[in-house]
Amino acid sequence: MTSPWLMAALVVCALPLPLRAVEEVVEAPDYQAVVVRFADTLLDHGRDTYGPRQTALWCGVIMLEDYAVPQDAAKIRLRKGARVQDRAVGGCNLHHDVSTLHAFRTLSAVSGDAKYAQAVTDYVRDYVAVAQHPKSGLLGWGEHMYYDVFTDAVHLEYGRSGVVHELIEWTTPWEVLWEVDAQATTRAITGLKYHFYGENPALTGWLFNRHGTWSGSYSSAAKAQPWIKHAALFAYAYAFLYGKNTSPEVETRARGIGALYWNHRDPTTGLAPVCLPGIEGKSGHMEVDITSFPLAAYFLLKAGRISAADPEASQRGLSMVKAFLTRAWDPATATYRPKLNLDGTPFVETVPQAILAASRPVNPWAMGYGGSSSGLPRLGRIAAYCARQDQDPEFRIAAVRIADLLMAAPMPADVSPEALGFGIHLDLDLFDLTKERKHLTRADQTARIAVARMFSNGLIRSAPDSTIYESKSGAGDLLSALLRLSLRLQNSPDPVGSHDWSF
Repeated sequence: MTSPWLMAALVVCALPLPLRAVEEVVEAPDYQAVVVRFADTLLDHGRDTYGPRQTALWCGVIMLEDYAVPQDAAKIRLRKGARVQDRAVGGCNLHHDVSTLHAFRTLSAVSGDAKYAQAVTDYVRDYVAVAQHPKSGLLGWGEHMYYDVFTDAVHLEYGRSGVVHELIEWTTPWEVLWEVDAQATTRAITGLKYHFYGENPALTGWLFNRHGTWSGSYSSAAKAQPWIKHAALFAYAYAFLYGKNTSPEVETRARGIGALYWNHRDPTTGLAPVCLPGIEGKSGHMEVDITSFPLAAYFLLKAGRISAADPEASQRGLSMVKAFLTRAWDPATATYRPKLNLDGTPFVETVPQAILAASRPVNPWAMGYGGSSSGLPRLGRIAAYCARQDQDPEFRIAAVRIADLLMAAPMPADVSPEALGFGIHLDLDLFDLTKERKHLTRADQTARIAVARMFSNGLIRSAPDSTIYESKSGAGDLLSALLRLSLRLQNSPDPVGSHDWSF
């Protein structure tokens, strides 16, 4: 007998792509049951049973037909907006699973079945055991590194001769790691010092290289890439650690790196660049973009909330988000400009490749690397998060505006699980803020499309026509969105002490 949620999926498959065309003509799927099936499938078929050393890690790429884990990235189609060096084909990257970790822990609290939370504990325990460098303490995760389950070693990045450490743009799950292994987590955070040029970063103005040396040597100033969002991620890490040990050195680092870009803002607009020039003359990126600047502000806001290391960090983050929302809004096109100059004027590309990329239309739902992303789903969720922390109505107005832009746009054929999850979460953010039923209805509409188009054989496709599950595509964001929606449709509160659904 066909289940109600599958019937809903079949009906939605026949509906037009624009979300505004979706009508509530069938009973809503049982979203919690969908999440449970995914979780059970991943735990039954997606754990590391490969190589001489088998672990509790979750494989990052899985074939949907037979649950095989492929080894050769060249044989697995690269989806739009992704880069081959960022994938974890044949392995596991814990940072790709951040949202899934939170969803599994919440699922245990909601369902009463402890195995999902235990699976998170087992995963984190084994990851720090196999993927933490013995000298630097840095973990083999993030933008360019992962653990290869076939060779039982941290994978060298494609096209490079060595391994570089770079944090990725989900909030680093330090709390989850700390609960499993506080000592390993401390070493992972203190190891961030190797992104700087020496033991005392203040001597070089807190500049750093976003590509740190995993093996444990200080970065070269000649290769400086002190990108804004990474500065804020470091500030968040140090703020977290300060909340655990109140070390004066950690406090100094949290304040120093947390104020770096704040001190380089334009005094009139409040905007700061993507990347400052290096101390040895390496050119920076002095434009402001829709992804990096709001993300940095978001992580700073979180850093101020997580401990007293830098009490002013939260206010700085709120101020930066507001500056971008104010300066980037373009009434003529009724959307947000993707790039600005520091004085708030529109940024004009001069590099031929960038000019070509900027000339191509970008769907509001697009989420990917560089010019393949609209930046709107993240900006909307950041605005909604700010609205939860501050009474300034401008944040809520911006979040509503962005949600409306998403709902008015046709959903692209190659939409990602991450984008769908962000769309659902954004409307749920607004429902929690306003209690307006339309946001819950729209979240349900988006979720029906997601269930119909993205779920296959118990897992989540990396794109609607994909034959693989890939954690990097944001499967965990969609998973957590469906679980949150299930609670809201049942008018159930969030479990006590659960994650706050942020990304």
